Amino acid sequence: MFNQSRSTRWKTKSQPKKPYPIADVWTAIAYADRINQGQYVNDRTVFKQDEPKKNTNRSLALAVLTNIVTADQIQDADREFGIVLTEHFSGLVFHTLKQAGTGSNELVGRASFTDTIASIIGMSEVGTYEVACMVCLPSTYRKDLKKEARAETMFSLNATSEYVGMPGSKHEIPVDIISTVYSQKYEALIVTAKSGGNIVKFFTSKDRGEFPDNSTIKIKGTVKHASVNDRTGGKETWLTRVKVIS
Repeated sequence: MFNQSRSTRWKTKSQPKKPYPIADVWTAIAYADRINQGQYVNDRTVFKQDEPKKNTNRSLALAVLTNIVTADQIQDADREFGIVLTEHFSGLVFHTLKQAGTGSNELVGRASFTDTIASIIGMSEVGTYEVACMVCLPSTYRKDLKKEARAETMFSLNATSEYVGMPGSKHEIPVDIISTVYSQKYEALIVTAKSGGNIVKFFTSKDRGEFPDNSTIKIKGTVKHASVNDRTGGKETWLTRVKVIS
């Protein structure tokens, strides 16, 4: 019994705490993302009754790193996406260091998730905890791309946007949905769209599915008021009593 315990302790001490090269981890989380078809699956993911259950991204990534998944199952696309993720998130390291210099980051006390990821990216080897933190990054990357695309669209509209009609005037117009976000303050969705080169916004209590991003719909509404965006300076027309026509 003593010898067995001693042997176990020796093996535990000899194992590196952070055994996985960071480059391999990027490939592993890209593999997990591909297997789960872009869905981030964790222990709290709820599947529909008729939906096949999937392994968590964490377990899939660790299967790659522990050689349960063999090298021939890893595709070039996994390695390439891993490089894309590396390049995208490596900017967080600079961002965190820059904030540390101004004293405005959250590294003191409980670190934010961004600070944690920035710290991990700076490592050469990581452990299972770091892998668990990283497996959601492909999903985060896609969200970042959408945010960047929306920001570019809004930036270009700032130069062209004019007010649509006068307060009280009614309009039937086609619009391209830019974003739909829920406002806790107003307990409603705020839909941002463009009509030609003009920015229009409105509140709605309808389902988010009626206003999918990047979709084109025709709406009917009444101009409530006009405003200037306090962050971008773009002219915005707010509509009320909005109905989707088609």
